[in-house]
Amino acid sequence: MARHTATGDSKMQLEQYHAAINDYDQATRIDGDNATAYYNKGLAYEQLQQPEAAIINYNRTIELDSVRSDAYYRRGRCHLTAKNYAQATADFSRTLQIAPYYTKAYIGRADARYAQGQYTDAETDYLRATEHDPNDASAWTGSGNCRMKTKNYNGVSTNIP
Repeated sequence: MARHTATGDSKMQLEQYHAAINDYDQATRIDGDNATAYYNKGLAYEQLQQPEAAIINYNRTIELDSVRSDAYYRRGRCHLTAKNYAQATADFSRTLQIAPYYTKAYIGRADARYAQGQYTDAETDYLRATEHDPNDASAWTGSGNCRMKTKNYNGVSTNIP
Protein backbone atom coordinates (compact mmCIF):
# COMPACT_ATOMS: atom_id res chain seq x y z
CA MET A 1 0.00 0.00 0.00
CA ALA A 2 2.64 2.54 1.07
CA ARG A 3 4.73 1.61 -1.94
CA HIS A 4 1.87 2.37 -4.36
CA THR A 5 1.09 5.65 -2.64
CA ALA A 6 4.76 6.70 -2.75
CA THR A 7 5.03 5.67 -6.41
CA GLY A 8 1.90 7.67 -7.17
CA ASP A 9 3.39 10.67 -5.38
CA SER A 10 6.54 10.40 -7.50
CA LYS A 11 4.47 10.29 -10.66
CA MET A 12 2.51 13.35 -9.52
CA GLN A 13 5.79 15.27 -9.22
CA LEU A 14 6.62 14.23 -12.77
CA GLU A 15 3.13 15.37 -13.87
CA GLN A 16 2.27 11.81 -14.95
CA TYR A 17 -1.27 12.12 -13.60
CA HIS A 18 -2.85 9.10 -15.29
CA ALA A 19 -0.04 6.86 -14.05
CA ALA A 20 -0.35 8.36 -10.56
CA ILE A 21 -4.08 7.60 -10.54
CA ASN A 22 -3.31 3.97 -11.42
CA ASP A 23 -0.94 3.73 -8.46
CA TYR A 24 -3.44 5.34 -6.09
CA ASP A 25 -6.11 2.94 -7.38
CA GLN A 26 -3.80 0.03 -6.54
CA ALA A 27 -3.20 1.47 -3.06
CA THR A 28 -6.96 1.77 -2.42
CA ARG A 29 -7.58 -1.76 -3.68
CA ILE A 30 -5.12 -3.00 -1.08
CA ASP A 31 -6.42 -0.69 1.66
CA GLY A 32 -9.83 0.83 1.02
CA ASP A 33 -9.38 3.09 4.06
CA ASN A 34 -6.32 4.91 2.70
CA ALA A 35 -7.56 8.51 2.90
CA THR A 36 -4.26 9.87 1.59
CA ALA A 37 -4.46 7.81 -1.60
CA TYR A 38 -8.01 9.02 -2.27
CA TYR A 39 -6.98 12.60 -1.57
CA ASN A 40 -3.96 12.40 -3.87
CA LYS A 41 -6.06 10.78 -6.55
CA GLY A 42 -8.41 13.76 -6.27
CA LEU A 43 -5.45 16.07 -6.79
CA ALA A 44 -4.46 14.14 -9.91
CA TYR A 45 -7.98 14.41 -11.31
CA GLU A 46 -7.93 18.14 -10.63
CA GLN A 47 -4.71 18.43 -12.63
CA LEU A 48 -6.47 16.61 -15.46
CA GLN A 49 -9.32 19.14 -15.18
CA GLN A 50 -11.82 16.48 -14.16
CA PRO A 51 -13.52 18.10 -11.15
CA GLU A 52 -16.33 15.52 -10.95
CA ALA A 53 -13.85 12.64 -10.57
CA ALA A 54 -11.85 14.68 -8.06
CA ILE A 55 -15.00 15.33 -6.02
CA ILE A 56 -15.72 11.60 -5.81
CA ASN A 57 -12.27 11.01 -4.35
CA TYR A 58 -12.48 13.95 -1.95
CA ASN A 59 -15.86 12.62 -0.79
CA ARG A 60 -14.20 9.32 0.09
CA THR A 61 -11.31 11.12 1.78
CA ILE A 62 -13.80 13.04 3.94
CA GLU A 63 -15.72 9.85 4.77
CA LEU A 64 -12.46 8.39 6.09
CA ASP A 65 -11.10 11.57 7.72
CA SER A 66 -13.86 14.06 8.49
CA VAL A 67 -11.51 16.72 9.87
CA ARG A 68 -9.14 16.88 6.94
CA SER A 69 -9.51 20.57 6.10
CA ASP A 70 -7.55 20.38 2.84
CA ALA A 71 -10.02 17.79 1.47
CA TYR A 72 -12.94 20.15 2.10
CA TYR A 73 -10.96 22.99 0.58
CA ARG A 74 -10.01 21.03 -2.56
CA ARG A 75 -13.58 19.74 -2.95
CA GLY A 76 -14.78 23.33 -2.61
CA ARG A 77 -12.41 24.40 -5.40
CA CYS A 78 -13.84 21.65 -7.61
CA HIS A 79 -17.39 22.74 -6.86
CA LEU A 80 -16.40 26.31 -7.65
CA THR A 81 -14.94 25.19 -10.99
CA ALA A 82 -18.16 23.28 -11.72
CA LYS A 83 -20.21 26.39 -10.75
CA ASN A 84 -21.84 24.57 -7.83
CA TYR A 85 -21.55 27.72 -5.76
CA ALA A 86 -23.72 26.74 -2.80
CA GLN A 87 -21.78 23.50 -2.29
CA ALA A 88 -18.49 25.34 -2.74
CA THR A 89 -19.53 27.86 -0.08
CA ALA A 90 -20.47 25.02 2.29
CA ASP A 91 -17.12 23.26 1.75
CA PHE A 92 -15.10 26.43 2.32
CA SER A 93 -17.15 27.15 5.44
CA ARG A 94 -16.41 23.65 6.76
CA THR A 95 -12.72 24.16 5.99
CA LEU A 96 -12.77 27.31 8.09
CA GLN A 97 -14.55 25.57 10.96
CA ILE A 98 -11.70 23.07 11.08
CA ALA A 99 -8.86 25.48 10.23
CA PRO A 100 -9.87 29.12 10.93
CA TYR A 101 -6.62 30.52 9.54
CA TYR A 102 -6.89 28.83 6.12
CA THR A 103 -6.58 32.03 4.09
CA LYS A 104 -7.28 30.38 0.74
CA ALA A 105 -10.59 29.07 2.10
CA TYR A 106 -11.71 32.64 2.84
CA ILE A 107 -10.83 33.58 -0.73
CA GLY A 108 -12.57 30.49 -2.13
CA ARG A 109 -15.73 31.21 -0.15
CA ALA A 110 -15.55 34.85 -1.21
CA ASP A 111 -15.22 33.81 -4.86
CA ALA A 112 -18.28 31.55 -4.54
CA ARG A 113 -20.29 34.28 -2.83
CA TYR A 114 -19.21 36.83 -5.42
CA ALA A 115 -20.35 34.49 -8.21
CA GLN A 116 -23.76 34.32 -6.52
CA GLY A 117 -24.02 38.12 -6.28
CA GLN A 118 -23.48 38.13 -2.50
CA TYR A 119 -21.02 41.00 -2.71
CA THR A 120 -21.18 42.18 0.91
CA ASP A 121 -20.53 38.67 2.27
CA ALA A 122 -17.82 38.15 -0.34
CA GLU A 123 -16.09 41.38 0.66
CA THR A 124 -16.16 40.31 4.31
CA ASP A 125 -14.37 37.08 3.38
CA TYR A 126 -11.83 38.83 1.17
CA LEU A 127 -11.04 41.20 4.03
CA ARG A 128 -10.74 38.29 6.48
CA ALA A 129 -8.20 36.79 4.09
CA THR A 130 -6.19 40.03 4.15
CA GLU A 131 -6.15 39.91 7.95
CA HIS A 132 -4.34 36.58 7.71
CA ASP A 133 -2.20 37.48 4.72
CA PRO A 134 -1.98 41.23 4.06
CA ASN A 135 0.13 40.58 0.95
CA ASP A 136 -2.49 38.50 -0.87
CA ALA A 137 -3.22 40.60 -3.95
CA SER A 138 -6.18 38.43 -5.02
CA ALA A 139 -7.95 39.18 -1.73
CA TRP A 140 -7.42 42.92 -2.10
CA THR A 141 -8.56 42.79 -5.72
CA GLY A 142 -11.65 40.79 -4.76
CA SER A 143 -12.49 43.26 -2.02
CA GLY A 144 -12.16 46.14 -4.48
CA ASN A 145 -14.37 44.36 -7.01
CA CYS A 146 -17.04 43.89 -4.34
CA ARG A 147 -16.90 47.56 -3.45
CA MET A 148 -17.31 48.44 -7.11
CA LYS A 149 -20.37 46.16 -7.39
CA THR A 150 -21.98 47.65 -4.27
CA LYS A 151 -20.78 51.18 -5.07
CA ASN A 152 -19.21 51.32 -1.62
CA TYR A 153 -16.22 53.59 -2.01
CA ASN A 154 -15.96 54.64 1.66
CA GLY A 155 -12.59 53.90 3.21
CA VAL A 156 -11.16 52.31 0.09
CA SER A 157 -7.72 53.87 0.49
CA THR A 158 -7.55 52.97 4.20
CA ASN A 159 -7.63 49.24 3.45
CA ILE A 160 -4.30 49.21 1.65
CA PRO A 161 -1.34 48.22 3.88
